[in-house]
Amino acid sequence: MPSEKYNKLIKMVNLNNIEMYSLECAQNNELRKTGKQNIDVQLSHDVKKVVVEGLNLLVRIEFAVKAINKKGSIEEADLDELFNINLHIDLRYLLDIEDEQQFVDDFQTEINEFVKRNALINAWPYAREAISSLTVRMGFPSLTIPTYKYTPIY
Repeated sequence: MPSEKYNKLIKMVNLNNIEMYSLECAQNNELRKTGKQNIDVQLSHDVKKVVVEGLNLLVRIEFAVKAINKKGSIEEADLDELFNINLHIDLRYLLDIEDEQQFVDDFQTEINEFVKRNALINAWPYAREAISSLTVRMGFPSLTIPTYKYTPIY
């Protein structure tokens, strides 16, 4: 259950901007030539940066996607990867605060909780769209990532 202090933080934070910070993608043409693949898609995400800069909160999240050949017929491990996508998304929030250092000191725990609960939910649709578009542009069927659902542990 969110605390009063967390609820106070929520009232001070407004999403201002979402941008793609970086993008890398590659495909394995040698593996692709072997025809129809039975693949396993691995998706991971990780918060890489959380910084309060003046009246802004910057959160950078990395999304990594790998499509791996399930057959394992090719000896070398790196050849088993059909394609990969690595994407960083920056979220910038405006903070309704007066003193940056006091805010960080008073709300560090709540900032971390906010990033876990809200930042990923805010970034997820952008990552889904980018991943789907990129797979098509690489010549593969559209890869649809499921929606993200944050389930807090009480």
